[in-house]
Amino acid sequence: MIATRVLRAVVSSILIWGAVAGVFEDPNVKTLTDATLGDELKKQQHNLVVFYASWCGYCQELSPKWSEVARKLADAKSSVLVAAVDADENQVAAEEYDIEGLPTIKWISSGEAGGKLTAREYNGIPETERILRWVRKLESGTPAPDLKTTTDLENSRTFQTSIIGVFNKLEGEAYSAFVEQALESDDDVSWFTTTDRGLAGVDSAPTLVFTRNFSNAPLEVVRRPFARPGYGDRESPAEEIAAFVDAHKHPDYYSFDASGISNMMETLEYVEREYHVHAIVPSRLLEDKAFLQRAREAGRAIRDHSQLVLSVAGDDSEINDAFEIREVGDMVQVFFANTGSIKKYSPSGPVKPDDFGVDLIKTIMDSIEKEEDTYRLWASAPVPEKDTDKHGVVTAVRSTLETIVGDQSKDVVVISYVPDDEDEDEDDFYMSLVRDLADGLKGIPSIRVVKFDGHANEHKLLEYSAEMLPAVTVFPAKSDKKPILLDDPMSFSVKSIAEFVHKHAGVKFELPEGLPEEDGVFGIEDEDEEEEFDLATHLGLSEDAFKGARDDDYDNEGPSPHDDDDDDDARALTTGRGRHTSTQQDVGNRASPAGTAAWGVCGRP
Repeated sequence: MIATRVLRAVVSSILIWGAVAGVFEDPNVKTLTDATLGDELKKQQHNLVVFYASWCGYCQELSPKWSEVARKLADAKSSVLVAAVDADENQVAAEEYDIEGLPTIKWISSGEAGGKLTAREYNGIPETERILRWVRKLESGTPAPDLKTTTDLENSRTFQTSIIGVFNKLEGEAYSAFVEQALESDDDVSWFTTTDRGLAGVDSAPTLVFTRNFSNAPLEVVRRPFARPGYGDRESPAEEIAAFVDAHKHPDYYSFDASGISNMMETLEYVEREYHVHAIVPSRLLEDKAFLQRAREAGRAIRDHSQLVLSVAGDDSEINDAFEIREVGDMVQVFFANTGSIKKYSPSGPVKPDDFGVDLIKTIMDSIEKEEDTYRLWASAPVPEKDTDKHGVVTAVRSTLETIVGDQSKDVVVISYVPDDEDEDEDDFYMSLVRDLADGLKGIPSIRVVKFDGHANEHKLLEYSAEMLPAVTVFPAKSDKKPILLDDPMSFSVKSIAEFVHKHAGVKFELPEGLPEEDGVFGIEDEDEEEEFDLATHLGLSEDAFKGARDDDYDNEGPSPHDDDDDDDARALTTGRGRHTSTQQDVGNRASPAGTAAWGVCGRP
């Protein structure tokens, strides 16, 4: 496929990864091939296998973690074979185990050595300890041990978090769903079952019992009936279980000191809540029992959808810088961050420690749920000294946007973008596009071309496009000025944008001839090249490097013989968190963090 071949050419020509031969090479990791895979896997009951490609950036990120997994299993005298298969070079094995993206981790086992092999895929977060937890459960064959005595129950509560599934019999749909969730889980949650309702302290079954034993709070036991009519809104017992565990597996609040911004970001990356509620506090409050009790109550009140985070402010601290706090006093500063967007909310100013608690948090959350802007924080850059450049491009910021687009005599086209922090020179692609558009339409006095930094500024008029930057929006002349969005950012070109403006203009004009019509970001003309570019962006390649390698590849080799393969969809190359996803995401989104998937995949060759 062209996409894979071009990226190999890019990698080899730019030498971005250097030597790649060492990927997954470790004395504790067995290298398997098409010729050896079948025989080797049958020699032992359990096998942990990663399928990878040496050119895949996310495979390289996993490699040292995989070595650590292998070392720890070897140190523990585990009988599990830890292996690696280069799926690029061993496509028979990759096809046999349905490998559609890289890296992919498989648990391949049999009832006994030499028996029929079955495979289970790891879908969790690619971190050493999480993989090891998953492996140990599978190796033990009892992912959810049965509790029979009071001693068993007391032992289960020594874990930080644990869940008991209470059943009338250890069989049936609800029980099977519970065991399957236990097998799939890579969280630091211990799973148990019991048929003794009295032991679990419940009157009926099936019921879930979650125990929270965090160091910063008293032991808490939460009970919830499930898999019964009238409880929950989930479609299946498995979804009920997953939602219940997710709501209770985190503490009432996380706390970080003044230098803990890195730890905070690393921790919150895997706290999948709609909101992270940050309370920036003076250090003394982390020793104030009354304040911490109010924080616990607030955290519990919102834990179904939000996570409370306490962070210590201090002079010149990382926390201050991250939240742009200028003054540190004996007050609490509260910020609500929507994890699925760039929206942020806060009270009008710092609050007294005694005023922080459930009532304050609920008041703000109720306002947010009503879609009110009472507590909304809007990013706003300073008004530039000169707002119009020599090309006629107008720079808008939050405070000036409404006036600029509200001119009834003008058809205003706004290009919202996120600047490249590493490359702010004049030749940035989007700025070139804006300038060329303004030059191409310069002879039409009714048109105004505007650029809007969507990272430094937010405005309600452009809010619907803020999650998919870059974006092109038209505000027609002689109208109610409702924004009209060009919804295909990958087709951006001077000509396509001009045609869009022409279609919606309130003041009619003749479309100039000869407008540049090269479609797509960096001249990307089809889906394969779009996929290539997205991976190239992950590799950190420049526009010139990408286009040069792509052009060289076409010149030297011609069209790929695999261009018409039916399995192209399984080879998409798009960015995700921790690896590339095999499902196409919004590749136009350059503003917000990657999606919520635990990881993604590089495409199969």
